[in-house]
Amino acid sequence: MGCIIFISYQVDNDLASQKLYVDSYYSLPQETKDSIYRAQVEQPHTAEAKALRIVETSRNVVVSSSIVKKVDGQYRYFFDIRNHDSQPFSGDVKLYLITENESGVFDKIFVNEIPIRAKLGAPVYMDMRTGTPDTHGEYGIDHFKYEILVDGSVVGNGTGAITDKFEDLDRLLNR
Repeated sequence: MGCIIFISYQVDNDLASQKLYVDSYYSLPQETKDSIYRAQVEQPHTAEAKALRIVETSRNVVVSSSIVKKVDGQYRYFFDIRNHDSQPFSGDVKLYLITENESGVFDKIFVNEIPIRAKLGAPVYMDMRTGTPDTHGEYGIDHFKYEILVDGSVVGNGTGAITDKFEDLDRLLNR
Protein backbone atom coordinates (compact mmCIF):
# COMPACT_ATOMS: atom_id res chain seq x y z
CA MET A 1 0.00 0.00 0.00
CA GLY A 2 1.28 3.46 -0.83
CA CYS A 3 0.24 6.84 0.41
CA ILE A 4 0.64 10.36 -0.92
CA ILE A 5 0.34 13.33 1.37
CA PHE A 6 -0.53 16.53 -0.48
CA ILE A 7 0.60 19.66 1.31
CA SER A 8 -0.56 22.96 -0.18
CA TYR A 9 0.76 26.30 0.98
CA GLN A 10 0.85 29.97 0.02
CA VAL A 11 3.97 31.42 -1.64
CA ASP A 12 3.85 35.09 -2.72
CA ASN A 13 0.08 34.98 -3.34
CA ASP A 14 0.40 31.76 -5.38
CA LEU A 15 -0.78 28.38 -4.20
CA ALA A 16 2.03 25.84 -4.26
CA SER A 17 1.92 22.18 -3.37
CA GLN A 18 4.27 19.42 -2.42
CA LYS A 19 3.81 15.66 -2.58
CA LEU A 20 5.30 13.41 0.05
CA TYR A 21 5.35 9.71 -0.89
CA VAL A 22 5.35 7.15 1.89
CA ASP A 23 4.80 3.37 2.08
CA SER A 24 1.67 3.80 4.16
CA TYR A 25 0.01 6.28 6.44
CA TYR A 26 0.74 3.94 9.32
CA SER A 27 4.50 4.14 8.64
CA LEU A 28 4.56 7.91 9.16
CA PRO A 29 6.22 9.26 12.30
CA GLN A 30 3.70 9.76 15.12
CA GLU A 31 4.39 13.52 15.14
CA THR A 32 3.30 13.76 11.48
CA LYS A 33 0.17 11.68 12.10
CA ASP A 34 -0.68 13.88 15.09
CA SER A 35 -0.29 17.00 12.95
CA ILE A 36 -2.53 15.55 10.24
CA TYR A 37 -5.12 14.57 12.85
CA ARG A 38 -5.12 18.04 14.41
CA ALA A 39 -5.48 19.68 11.00
CA GLN A 40 -8.28 17.43 9.75
CA VAL A 41 -10.25 16.55 12.87
CA GLU A 42 -9.66 19.07 15.61
CA GLN A 43 -9.60 22.14 13.33
CA PRO A 44 -11.45 21.04 10.16
CA HIS A 45 -12.34 24.56 8.98
CA THR A 46 -8.82 25.99 9.01
CA ALA A 47 -6.84 26.65 5.85
CA GLU A 48 -4.27 24.08 6.99
CA ALA A 49 -6.90 21.34 7.22
CA LYS A 50 -8.36 22.16 3.81
CA ALA A 51 -4.89 22.12 2.23
CA LEU A 52 -3.80 18.81 3.72
CA ARG A 53 -5.29 15.58 2.44
CA ILE A 54 -4.20 11.98 2.38
CA VAL A 55 -4.89 9.73 -0.58
CA GLU A 56 -4.16 6.03 -0.60
CA THR A 57 -2.60 5.21 -3.96
CA SER A 58 -2.70 1.45 -3.89
CA ARG A 59 -4.39 -1.31 -2.00
CA ASN A 60 -3.52 -4.97 -2.11
CA VAL A 61 -7.12 -6.09 -2.62
CA VAL A 62 -7.75 -8.78 -5.23
CA VAL A 63 -10.97 -10.10 -6.76
CA SER A 64 -11.31 -13.66 -8.07
CA SER A 65 -14.16 -15.59 -9.66
CA SER A 66 -15.37 -18.45 -7.42
CA ILE A 67 -18.31 -20.19 -9.11
CA VAL A 68 -21.28 -19.57 -11.43
CA LYS A 69 -24.67 -20.96 -10.41
CA LYS A 70 -27.91 -21.04 -12.38
CA VAL A 71 -30.68 -19.95 -9.99
CA ASP A 72 -34.30 -19.29 -11.02
CA GLY A 73 -33.34 -18.93 -14.69
CA GLN A 74 -30.54 -16.44 -13.98
CA TYR A 75 -26.79 -16.89 -13.73
CA ARG A 76 -25.29 -15.94 -10.38
CA TYR A 77 -21.60 -15.01 -10.62
CA PHE A 78 -19.82 -15.39 -7.27
CA PHE A 79 -16.61 -13.51 -6.49
CA ASP A 80 -14.17 -13.37 -3.58
CA ILE A 81 -12.85 -9.95 -2.59
CA ARG A 82 -9.63 -10.70 -0.72
CA ASN A 83 -7.74 -8.12 1.39
CA HIS A 84 -4.03 -8.95 1.31
CA ASP A 85 -3.10 -5.69 3.09
CA SER A 86 -2.04 -5.41 6.70
CA GLN A 87 -4.87 -2.93 7.41
CA PRO A 88 -8.67 -3.36 7.10
CA PHE A 89 -10.20 -2.42 3.74
CA SER A 90 -13.31 -0.25 3.91
CA GLY A 91 -13.54 0.92 0.30
CA ASP A 92 -15.83 -0.28 -2.47
CA VAL A 93 -15.32 -2.62 -5.42
CA LYS A 94 -16.71 -2.04 -8.91
CA LEU A 95 -17.01 -5.21 -10.99
CA TYR A 96 -17.43 -5.36 -14.76
CA LEU A 97 -18.64 -8.63 -16.31
CA ILE A 98 -17.58 -8.81 -19.96
CA THR A 99 -18.77 -11.06 -22.77
CA GLU A 100 -16.38 -13.16 -24.84
CA ASN A 101 -16.80 -10.94 -27.92
CA GLU A 102 -16.57 -7.78 -25.75
CA SER A 103 -20.01 -6.66 -27.03
CA GLY A 104 -21.54 -6.63 -23.56
CA VAL A 105 -20.26 -5.08 -20.37
CA PHE A 106 -22.28 -5.22 -17.15
CA ASP A 107 -21.18 -3.49 -13.97
CA LYS A 108 -22.09 -3.26 -10.32
CA ILE A 109 -20.56 -1.49 -7.33
CA PHE A 110 -20.26 -3.46 -4.10
CA VAL A 111 -20.37 -1.08 -1.16
CA ASN A 112 -18.38 -2.33 1.80
CA GLU A 113 -20.60 -1.79 4.84
CA ILE A 114 -18.27 -3.73 7.13
CA PRO A 115 -14.51 -3.36 6.56
CA ILE A 116 -12.74 -6.49 5.33
CA ARG A 117 -10.13 -7.32 7.93
CA ALA A 118 -6.51 -7.79 6.94
CA LYS A 119 -5.74 -11.14 5.29
CA LEU A 120 -9.46 -12.03 5.02
CA GLY A 121 -12.07 -11.87 2.27
CA ALA A 122 -15.73 -11.29 1.52
CA PRO A 123 -18.01 -13.13 -0.93
CA VAL A 124 -20.20 -11.14 -3.34
CA TYR A 125 -22.32 -12.06 -6.34
CA MET A 126 -24.08 -10.60 -9.39
CA ASP A 127 -27.22 -12.03 -11.01
CA MET A 128 -27.36 -11.86 -14.81
CA ARG A 129 -29.61 -13.27 -17.51
CA THR A 130 -26.49 -13.95 -19.59
CA GLY A 131 -24.58 -17.14 -18.89
CA THR A 132 -21.06 -18.26 -19.71
CA PRO A 133 -19.83 -19.08 -23.25
CA ASP A 134 -20.82 -22.72 -22.61
CA THR A 135 -24.47 -21.66 -22.70
CA HIS A 136 -24.43 -18.40 -24.69
CA GLY A 137 -21.46 -18.84 -27.04
CA GLU A 138 -19.56 -15.71 -27.97
CA TYR A 139 -22.18 -13.62 -26.13
CA GLY A 140 -21.47 -15.43 -22.88
CA ILE A 141 -19.60 -13.77 -20.02
CA ASP A 142 -16.06 -15.12 -19.86
CA HIS A 143 -13.99 -12.50 -18.01
CA PHE A 144 -14.23 -9.58 -15.62
CA LYS A 145 -12.44 -6.40 -14.65
CA TYR A 146 -12.54 -4.71 -11.27
CA GLU A 147 -11.66 -1.40 -9.67
CA ILE A 148 -10.87 -0.89 -5.99
CA LEU A 149 -12.37 2.41 -4.82
CA VAL A 150 -11.55 4.44 -1.71
CA ASP A 151 -13.52 7.67 -1.25
CA GLY A 152 -14.52 7.50 -4.91
CA SER A 153 -10.94 7.28 -6.21
CA VAL A 154 -9.56 4.19 -7.97
CA VAL A 155 -6.69 2.81 -5.86
CA GLY A 156 -6.35 -0.58 -7.54
CA ASN A 157 -7.64 -2.63 -10.45
CA GLY A 158 -7.29 -5.94 -12.18
CA THR A 159 -8.79 -8.51 -14.52
CA GLY A 160 -9.59 -12.19 -14.40
CA ALA A 161 -11.28 -15.06 -16.14
CA ILE A 162 -14.67 -16.35 -15.06
CA THR A 163 -14.18 -19.74 -13.43
CA ASP A 164 -15.26 -23.00 -15.12
CA LYS A 165 -16.98 -24.11 -11.89
CA PHE A 166 -20.71 -24.25 -12.60
CA GLU A 167 -23.79 -25.56 -10.79
CA ASP A 168 -27.28 -25.69 -12.32
CA LEU A 169 -29.48 -25.41 -9.24
CA ASP A 170 -32.61 -25.21 -11.40
CA ARG A 171 -31.90 -28.70 -12.75
CA LEU A 172 -30.98 -30.04 -9.32
CA LEU A 173 -34.24 -28.71 -7.88
CA ASN A 174 -36.29 -29.78 -10.95
CA ARG A 175 -37.47 -26.23 -11.75
